[in-house]
Amino acid sequence: MNNRTYRLVSTFALFAVLSVGYQNCAENVNFGLSQDEMASQSTGMGANSIQLNGGALFTTDSAVTVNIASQNATEMYITNDSTCSSGGSWEKVSNSKIWPLKSQNALNSVYAKFKKVTQLTTFESDCVNASITHDDIAPAVSITQKPGAMVASPAATFGMRIDDDLSGLDHFECLLVGEASFSKCGDVKNYSKVSEGQNRFQVRAVDRAGNRSVTVEYGWLVDTTAPTVTITNKPDAIAASSQAVFNFTGADSGSGIAGYQCAIEGGNYVACTSPAVYSNLLEGGHVFTVQSIDKVGNVSVPMSYTWKSQGSSTNDFSIIGITGGNDNVKDGYLGSILQPTVHWTASAGAVAYRVSITSDAAGTAAVCDEVQTPATSLALSSCTLKDGQTYYARVAAYTSANAIKVAPTYKFVVDVTAPVITISAPTISEDQKTAVFTPFSIVDSISGIDTASCIRTFGTTSEAVANCQTLTKITFTNLVTGDHVLTVTAKDKAGNSASKVVNFTAKKVVCDPFSASGIACKQGWKGNIFYFPGTTSGWTSLAKYFSEGVDAGVILYMSKIFVPVRTFSNGFPTTDGDLVKKKAADGGANLVEWFALRLGTIMKLGATDSAGYYQFALISDDGSKLYIAPKAGGTYATVIDNDNAHSATMKCSTSAIYMDANSRMPARLEYFQGPRYHIAVTLMYKKVSSASPAVASPCGLVDSNFYGTIDNTSGDYTGSKYQQALDDGWKPMGTENFLLDETIPN
Repeated sequence: MNNRTYRLVSTFALFAVLSVGYQNCAENVNFGLSQDEMASQSTGMGANSIQLNGGALFTTDSAVTVNIASQNATEMYITNDSTCSSGGSWEKVSNSKIWPLKSQNALNSVYAKFKKVTQLTTFESDCVNASITHDDIAPAVSITQKPGAMVASPAATFGMRIDDDLSGLDHFECLLVGEASFSKCGDVKNYSKVSEGQNRFQVRAVDRAGNRSVTVEYGWLVDTTAPTVTITNKPDAIAASSQAVFNFTGADSGSGIAGYQCAIEGGNYVACTSPAVYSNLLEGGHVFTVQSIDKVGNVSVPMSYTWKSQGSSTNDFSIIGITGGNDNVKDGYLGSILQPTVHWTASAGAVAYRVSITSDAAGTAAVCDEVQTPATSLALSSCTLKDGQTYYARVAAYTSANAIKVAPTYKFVVDVTAPVITISAPTISEDQKTAVFTPFSIVDSISGIDTASCIRTFGTTSEAVANCQTLTKITFTNLVTGDHVLTVTAKDKAGNSASKVVNFTAKKVVCDPFSASGIACKQGWKGNIFYFPGTTSGWTSLAKYFSEGVDAGVILYMSKIFVPVRTFSNGFPTTDGDLVKKKAADGGANLVEWFALRLGTIMKLGATDSAGYYQFALISDDGSKLYIAPKAGGTYATVIDNDNAHSATMKCSTSAIYMDANSRMPARLEYFQGPRYHIAVTLMYKKVSSASPAVASPCGLVDSNFYGTIDNTSGDYTGSKYQQALDDGWKPMGTENFLLDETIPN
């Protein structure tokens, strides 16, 4: 027989004996209980049970609602002890109770027992329990299947998986940038026809506890358009030479040029580079053809040139290009340095060549004196030319018998100036989804831009901007929160290169996290959140959160500073449906304790406030400080120092500030929250008679229940120290007292 049964049997037996005894001695005695009441008090409690969060299996919150169902019980005992013998206290039965979970990111069980106390006996139930898994760690998404970085096909298939050791996957959400919003998807996502150009696929996962992962992005280029090719230098239509030199260049706005193929006289294509030189050509007609190939295999329309060769002297030769310094491309540009190196083909029978540079095509205005060499190239190191000028190279071949052959004059341009890239930090939209770089330009005023690239990288993914050298503004949309890098590179036709790198961050946005209604962004106060990076207790004063803490990468907006004492166990919700978390290196948990806020605004009087001196107060649990500057650009002065860890404390300024309808005073507020679960910070003000007001009660008072309980009918905080402050003329500063300071950076 268990203890409960034994107690019940003993009680009933005693009740029967007493009933018989009293009936024998005084059968008319009235005990004050009717037969129905006696039956009720001798009846047990019936079924008793509890649920956590309405029977949910998982939660991200570190405190849960215990839902209580009990028949006839008068008291309950809630505990984490599986024996229901310690860790709790008897209290009046209620329908629900907020209960902090014992363990984070683990299975938790909560236990309860119930009792019914009557005039006749006490009934006590067995220990019942309910379980829930706490999970506030977001899943980690990996893309396991994807198209190549550059492809010629518009079809794409993606495969995804997650790592989540607690609640497990509920669903994936996918977005092809350009679509309106994320939508649920399976672990394989197919696209049959994506757009030409740069594409971005984004995926995130939601686990069964409701944690949403960071968005993972993959960028790839679809290039189905063939490149182009242009012949930039060629023989005359009727050329008195048995040699031909062709310069050519290709262009591709997608994947870029991979190489060229050339053919002569309608023969097979072979790989080639510019310049292409053909010697010992017979007299008569000739055909040269070139085509470019891009990096995904698209082939250009061939470009052909037909010319006629008259004369087949074996000593014919041609200048094929200019190089110098780091410019090793033989073409009509001298880059890198001002001293040219001239290249030409060999002339049969020649024993020496004489090279000169002139400033005119006729060769009468010599710039560099003639130099002799037996080689087929010559670095004119003592000849310094001028940047941005046009020159002409001349080469004459001499045989042992002093026979002379002169190559056609070769025109070239000197350009040793790198392209100019104009770019600065972007303007990022309020929702942090769009970054705009303006003004933007890539300019080269001499030879012109040959190639340019503008690539945004985010982790291992990238997004290229097509033809960015033609743009005056670059815009990136659908940004994933985190650190991004924009790298701009440019090369001109002379081979000079330039590059610039801009780092920028798309932050999460938190709007009025302590407001139950009327949530507003871009209103009132704007600032950031910092946190203690460790897993132990954090700092108990403000300074180190800002000097040594971690920036949570968040933009925080608060329409006003009015946060009466409340529990704070779930964290800061962001506008993208996530919660602010510590960085992965710091454990990745929801940020609910050991954090600090730094906020700024422009303070002013409300519509009903009159000019005069105003005193300020901060009520906070834990530390807070208020700084005010007299005007924009002015020096901030500490007005209230309510720092350090403590229960809700009201600290008032010892001096007052004169304000009128035109006053616009920059203000900064700092606040830190220590251990979970309570949070409180309220900014108040009142008009006083002088610059040196009294600092009277409730200033300086400390009370964990500072605000008491609000009467929803009267609006009074009945009997509380906060109501005392209101009665003394203090009032909380509202939204009309603040102007958003747009100079506070994102």
